[in-house]
Amino acid sequence: ASEVLWLSRIEQETELCVPHVVATTLGERVIEVGADGVPEDRVCVLFHRRHGFFYDRKLMPHHYEQAGQLMAQLHLSAQAFVAPMEFERKAWTVETALGCVSAVDQAAFKALLRPGDEVTYLAVWDWYAEVWHTLGLHEDVYGVIHGDFHPRNILFMPNGVGAIDFDECGWGHYLHDVAVALMGIRNHKRS
Repeated sequence: ASEVLWLSRIEQETELCVPHVVATTLGERVIEVGADGVPEDRVCVLFHRRHGFFYDRKLMPHHYEQAGQLMAQLHLSAQAFVAPMEFERKAWTVETALGCVSAVDQAAFKALLRPGDEVTYLAVWDWYAEVWHTLGLHEDVYGVIHGDFHPRNILFMPNGVGAIDFDECGWGHYLHDVAVALMGIRNHKRS
């Protein structure tokens, strides 16, 4: 529900292209749905389909520029956002980004390390923690972020660029989005 609230605020207050939530005939935007053979009801949201392209292997510098402008506008929108009491999203902390509460399987990750690599891993952890605390939680550096801003979540359309897949949105440093985008560029191979 908080993700839907955030997306609706972006749509209402900006010209940015983000997923549009389709309400039920009763006006509900988030519903629970059950199905035979499924042990628990599922929380469901229906999004209107946006027509565009993911330039996975054909990203050019002007695409990166468009994506950067979109990210900056999302962050400016976040700076103006006053979260209501019911707004609950995870916070991107050192632990959620790297640690035991992240999506990273720590045991599987550590099994990939060669002898001596754990020292480097721990040094990166310490460096990340120091940077995180040094940045602080001021509104000019910290707010609601996309959380997963990489090329497969950036939709290029004839009339502009948009972002999709806000399920990782939450409280974090704006630099987190920048870092994820830069990892996408680093791992990108143009062909």
